[in-house]
Amino acid sequence: MADWEKTTDVNFTALLYITAALLPDMYERNFGFIVNISSAAGMIGVPNLAVYSATKWAVWGLTESLRMEAHNRGKNGVKFASIHPCFLAKGMFEGAQLGIPGRWIVPLVKDHDVIAKAIVESALKRERYSPKRPRTLKLVLMMRSLPDTWFQRLLRVLGVAQSMKTWRGRQTLEP
Repeated sequence: MADWEKTTDVNFTALLYITAALLPDMYERNFGFIVNISSAAGMIGVPNLAVYSATKWAVWGLTESLRMEAHNRGKNGVKFASIHPCFLAKGMFEGAQLGIPGRWIVPLVKDHDVIAKAIVESALKRERYSPKRPRTLKLVLMMRSLPDTWFQRLLRVLGVAQSMKTWRGRQTLEP
């Protein structure tokens, strides 16, 4: 439970506190941009990352809801985006990887600069709501329209179910 609570506190609770602190002034000025970091794991469940995935789904849901709330308040100068990176080649998820078919479709993200560029170029400059990196990660959303059994089989074929077996990054996300 301690690891799960830490994951929740870092990935979601801290984001709630920061957003609650900043949003009233942004609404008052009708200006500002909140960019949250979700994850590919916030789009599909990943074995051995259940709580991590849950917190990243929560980040995406919060961001989407806040965008709609701002619109309903007539605060269209307050913008929101959630960034969805897949596994980065180095760092916290080092060693994690999809199976061979999955790697062809959704390759590892080279480094954090790719994510920084997505924030600046896609979210801030182009006002995209939920940039995904690599861009092919958008296919996951299209795959969700398949019948559930087909979608689950496709995830297994792509290697999602085995993606954490070679993981050697920070090993304290899940017990």
